[in-house]
Amino acid sequence: MMCRVLNVSRSGYYAWQGRPPSARALKDRQLTGRIRKLYFGSDEVYGSPRIHRLLAQGGIRVGRKRVARLMRRAGLFAKSKRRFRLKTHVADKYLVEHRRPNVAALTRRNQFWVADITYIRSGSQYAYLAAVMDLFSRQIVGWHLSAQRNAQLATLALVRAIAAHRPPPGVIFHSDRGIEYASYALRTTLTTHGFVQSMSRRGNCYDNAHMESFFHSLKTECLNHCRFNRLEQIQARVFQYIEAFYNT
Repeated sequence: MMCRVLNVSRSGYYAWQGRPPSARALKDRQLTGRIRKLYFGSDEVYGSPRIHRLLAQGGIRVGRKRVARLMRRAGLFAKSKRRFRLKTHVADKYLVEHRRPNVAALTRRNQFWVADITYIRSGSQYAYLAAVMDLFSRQIVGWHLSAQRNAQLATLALVRAIAAHRPPPGVIFHSDRGIEYASYALRTTLTTHGFVQSMSRRGNCYDNAHMESFFHSLKTECLNHCRFNRLEQIQARVFQYIEAFYNT
């Protein structure tokens, strides 16, 4: 019956069935095993472009389309993003000088820090994560998670970054126009430690694109596929991602 459906002879079908795998098939099988290790080692967040880049770094020369084909065949798909956006408050009357990040001009750590706040769903509520990034190393130098979005949230993330890295005076601290970054507590902390404050231009999301990119990766690779009922669960997950995965 199968032979009639495939329009092949019975002898040809059995000859094919008993034939050993080709060299190409064996190599695909070996390559798929390597891809699986890299995929699961990334917590299932890497797609074919990143897997292809890691293979090349490991000395394995293979086409990107072949990597994509083998990943599809093995059912290995990168975790996809889930879009969510809420409006933030704008502190127009507290605007300070704008200094757009120039990554190419940075030569060392502790020259330019960027900061932002994002939302994380926790059951029927939201948790809030404030983070500070060193733009030269792209590491998260300080962060704080809270059930409340307020000036203390942003200030504690900054204080933790200062305590951990002890930056010299003159570091530029760049953020969006959120009222948390225009608060008296945060601005006093910046002044006390010799920071130069900078805020994004109104309506220009690219001014703080590095933090937006980090939050996108955090949610796509770590949070969007988990359900949280308590703040402690989010705290543990965020700590694992930032300290054990992203920063290293």
